[in-house]
Amino acid sequence: KSKTDLEIFMESYPNGAYRNQADNKLWLLSGQSIESIKAYLSKYPNSPFKKAADKRVWNLVNAKNSLEQYERFIIDFPDNRFVGFAKLKVSKLKQAEQERLEKERIERERLEKEKRERLESEFGIVLIKGGCFQMGDIFGDGGSDEKPVHEVCLDDFYLGKNEVTQGQYQKIMRSNPSSFKNGDNYPVEKVS
Repeated sequence: KSKTDLEIFMESYPNGAYRNQADNKLWLLSGQSIESIKAYLSKYPNSPFKKAADKRVWNLVNAKNSLEQYERFIIDFPDNRFVGFAKLKVSKLKQAEQERLEKERIERERLEKEKRERLESEFGIVLIKGGCFQMGDIFGDGGSDEKPVHEVCLDDFYLGKNEVTQGQYQKIMRSNPSSFKNGDNYPVEKVS
């Protein structure tokens, strides 16, 4: 029989002799997906197979082991006997994600510090922290090209404490455009 025939039978004979067999058949026909089990439980909230349905949907959700699936499960199946486990899984997954993000942040900071130290020691380059400032004639006695006053914001950047030498430029660029090639420790010129 099709699901529709079984449903008609159950409505017509709610206490019939074959009620258990009809319940069993409907449960078997309900499907294996989370959505089909949700629809089954919505239609038959007092089904004798509610415990089996709870377990089946929990097993499907738990097999995916994703934060989104557990959160959806808690919303869609608030009466499921495994909701407490789902909440525990959500808590553990969120904690693991926070720990992962913290480790990534620490590693980024470590690499950035290592980069800064290397640039400073090898090239005399230092980090200048970014920020915002008012640019233009703020006192009223400047030229027309200094108006209007406006805010300028700069990101962090690196700047050499000294001029770039020909040796440093050669090391990075593999060329030396200077006209006066007096040695590696002289400033590079003809660059902007």
